Amino acid sequence: MKITYQVTERTTVEFECTDQEDYLKKRHMIEEVMLEDTCGKCHKKNIVAQVRTKDKYTYNELRCKDCGHTLQFGKTDSGLYPRRKEMDGTKPKLKDGKPVWLPNRGWIKWDNDQGKYV
Repeated sequence: MKITYQVTERTTVEFECTDQEDYLKKRHMIEEVMLEDTCGKCHKKNIVAQVRTKDKYTYNELRCKDCGHTLQFGKTDSGLYPRRKEMDGTKPKLKDGKPVWLPNRGWIKWDNDQGKYV
C-alpha cells in the first residue's frame, strides 16, 4: 500500500508499506528525524536540514539559522537517529553506568576557543 503522510506543515512524505507493522516502523523512522521543528537551544523554528562532508565523514544534521546550534544524526543500518547522548567513539559515554545526555536536547554548537561542542 502507498501512504501519503503529512509530517509537518512544510513536509509531506510518500512511502510504500507491506502491512500495518511496516507502516508503523517507517512512520517511526520518519518522525524521529522530521518532527524536530524547534531548536533545543533558542527554541525558534528557523530550522534547516543540511548534509555536509568534511574529509571522509558526512554529517547529517538540522541547523538553527538563528543561533547556529545543530542537532546531529547518527546512522545505523535501519536509518538515521538524533544524537542526544555524549559519545565515546561509537558508544554512548557512561557516568555511573548511565548515559550522559547532551544539553538542549542534543542541540550543540562548535566552540573554536574551547575546541569542542558546547
